[in-house]
Amino acid sequence: MTELIDELSAELQKTNAALETEIAKRKQAEDELRKAYAALQNQTEERKRENDLIKAGKKLAADLSRISDLSRALGLCLDTALQVSSMTMGGVYLADKRSGHLRLAAHRNMSDTFRAIVSRYVPEKASSPLVARHEPVYCLYGDLSLPDNIPDAIQRVALLPLIHEGKVIGSLNLASSGADDLPLSARVTLETVAVQTGCAIVRIQAEEERKRLVAVMEHSAEAVILLDASWRIEYLNHACISMTGYSNEELAGEDVAILRPEETDAKVYQAARDQTRTTGAWSGRLIQRKKDGTLFSVDALDSRIQDSDGNITGYILLWRDISEVEHLEEQLRQSQKMEAIGTLAGGIAHDFNNVLAIVMGNAELMMDGFPEEAKEYRYLDQILRASMRGRDLVRQILTFSRKTEGGRKPLFLAPLLHETYQLLRASISAAIDISLTIRTRSDAVLGNQTQIEQLLINLCTNAADAMRDTGGCLEMSLEDAVIGKRDRLKLGIKPGKFLALKVTDTGQGMDEEVQKRIFEPFFSTKGLGQGTGMGLAVVYGIVKAHDGAITVSSAPGAGSTFTVYLPKAAPVADAETEEAKSLPRGKETILLIDDERPIVDAADRMISSLGYKVIGKVDSLEALRVFSENPAAFDLVITDQAMPKMTGLVLTAKIKTMRPDIPVILCTGYSDVISPEKAESLGIEGYVMKPLLKRELAEVVRRVLDGTGKTERVS
Repeated sequence: MTELIDELSAELQKTNAALETEIAKRKQAEDELRKAYAALQNQTEERKRENDLIKAGKKLAADLSRISDLSRALGLCLDTALQVSSMTMGGVYLADKRSGHLRLAAHRNMSDTFRAIVSRYVPEKASSPLVARHEPVYCLYGDLSLPDNIPDAIQRVALLPLIHEGKVIGSLNLASSGADDLPLSARVTLETVAVQTGCAIVRIQAEEERKRLVAVMEHSAEAVILLDASWRIEYLNHACISMTGYSNEELAGEDVAILRPEETDAKVYQAARDQTRTTGAWSGRLIQRKKDGTLFSVDALDSRIQDSDGNITGYILLWRDISEVEHLEEQLRQSQKMEAIGTLAGGIAHDFNNVLAIVMGNAELMMDGFPEEAKEYRYLDQILRASMRGRDLVRQILTFSRKTEGGRKPLFLAPLLHETYQLLRASISAAIDISLTIRTRSDAVLGNQTQIEQLLINLCTNAADAMRDTGGCLEMSLEDAVIGKRDRLKLGIKPGKFLALKVTDTGQGMDEEVQKRIFEPFFSTKGLGQGTGMGLAVVYGIVKAHDGAITVSSAPGAGSTFTVYLPKAAPVADAETEEAKSLPRGKETILLIDDERPIVDAADRMISSLGYKVIGKVDSLEALRVFSENPAAFDLVITDQAMPKMTGLVLTAKIKTMRPDIPVILCTGYSDVISPEKAESLGIEGYVMKPLLKRELAEVVRRVLDGTGKTERVS
C-alpha cells in the first residue's frame, strides 16, 4: 500500500512538474504573443503615421498648387511642418538677395518678445551660419552656441534650409518645449515639406516678378514684343497692340517678320537678327507695317534672353514709334533749307536793287527829255516797266525770305475772300466751279492787307492752274481752329486761336516728292515759260511773316488742299485810305550819300529836278566831314545803309549828335540789320527800300521834310 502511495505520489509529482512546465511554456507563448501583438500594433501605428505624413505632404502639394499669395503659402507650409513634427512653434525665413539677411516672413505660436529677438538673422550673428547651412540640424537647444536668455521655453530645435539651385533662399525653423527626438519618418517628411516650401517660394516669387514685369510692360509707352527662340511672337503689350493694330491672338505663334513691309530690304532685318543672336543686342531704325497696311518707323532695341546655362530661350523687342519725330526732323530740314534759300535771296537783293535803282533812275531822267509820243520815250518806258517788274520780283523773293517788313494791322479776312471769289468768277475758266464757305464770326487777323490779298490770289491761281485742262471744283473756306501742344510741334507755331483758310482743288494732285519742294523759290511743275515758280514761295514767306503756318494735303489724281493758319486778332476799324497826291516839290538842301556813284548821280538828278538843292557824296566819312562843317546848312539827309567805312546807322547817329533835329531818310536794297520799327526807335524819320520811282522818292522826301510825327516807310 505504501509502495502504491509512493508510486502515486511520484506520478503526481511528475504530472505537476509537467503541468508546471506546460504552464510555463504557455505563459512564455502568451508573453511572446503579447510582444508580437504589441510590435504589430506599433508597426500599424507607424504605418498609419507614415501614411498620415505622406497624406500631409500630398495635401500640402495640392494646396500649394492653388495658392499664388506668398504669405498664405508660407503659413500653410509652416502649419504642415508643425503638424508632421509635433513641434510647438516655428517660423519661415526668407533670404534678402542683396544683403544676405534672413527675414522672418511667417510664424506660429511665438510670443511678441521672442519674435522680436528672432525676427531677423544677419551675417554678423553667431546663429546665422547655423541657420543658413545647407544641411538640416536636429538637436537640443542647449547643444547650440546660442543665447540662453530667450523668453520662451525651448528644449529641442529643427533647422531646415530652403535651397534652390544650390543657394539658400530661406530657412524653416521649428522648436519644441519637449526634449523628445524626432523620429526618422517625421524628419523625412519635414525635409520634404522644406523642399515643397522652397519650390513654392521660387514659383510664387517668379509669378509675382512676372506680374510686375507684365504690369511694367503694359504701362510702358514703348511697344514690347516677346519672342521664342525661333523669333515667333508670344506676347504683345498694350502699346504694341495700339501701335500695330494687331491683337495677341492674331499674332501668337507668327514670325515677327509678319510686321515687315514686303517692299523693304529683308537683308537689313536679317542682319539685325544675326547680331542680336550672336552679340546679345541690336539697335537701330526699322520700317514696320500696321494691320491696315500703314508704314511707320521705329527706334528698335532687340535683346536675346538666355537661361542659366547660356542657352537662348527667346528675344525681347522694344519699339518706339518715331514717325512723328521723323516728321518733325523733316520739317526742321525743310525749314533750314528754306531759311538758307531765303538768306541767299536776301544776299543778292541788295546788289540787284542797286542795279535796278540806277536803271530806273536814269530811265526816268531820260524820259523827262522826250515827249510821250516819241519813240525814245516809248523805249525808255519799256525799260522802266521791265525794271519795275524786276523790282517786284525782288520784293517777292524778300517776302518769301521774310526779310521785308510790311505794315500790319487788324483786318477782316471774309471781305478779302469775297473779293477774291468775285475776281476768280470773272477771270478763270467756266469749266471750274468756285465755292466759298465762311464758318466763323470772328475773322480778324493782324496782317498786311496787300500781302494777304497776294496770298489769296496766288493760292487760288495755283488751284485753278491745276484744273486748267480738265476743269473741276475750287473751294475756299474760312473757319476757326485751335492749335494745341501736339499741333504746335507739327506746325511750328505757338498754341492759341487761329483762323484756318483752306483752298481745295480737284486737279491732278502731287506726289510726296513734289510736296516736299512745292514752297521752294523757282520750283515749278509747269512748262517752260508758264510760271516763275515764285507763287507758292511768296505764300510761304507771307504766312511765316504773319506768325502762321501752311500745310498741303495731296495725292496724285486726288487734288490738293492748302491750309493756312493765321493767328486771330481783335478787330478794329479800318484806317482811311489816303488820297493820291500830286508830285510834290521843294527848295530845301539835301545831303545825299551812297557808295555807288551811278546811284548818287541818278538820285541827284531826280531830286534836283523837283527843285531841291542836292549835295551828293559817295564816301560816308567825307559826307560826315561836310555836314560837320555847317550842320545848319542842310534840311534833310538821305543815306544808304550798307556802305564801307561807315554804315548808314552809324553815320546817322553821328549826324544827330551834332544836330538832333535833322531829319534822316535811310535807304537800303536789303538789310537784315535794320527794320522800319528799329529805324523809328533810333529816331530815323524815313525808311525806304531801293529802287524807287521818282514819284515815290518825291513823296517820301516831302513827307519827311513836312514832319508827319512817325517814320515814313516805302517798300
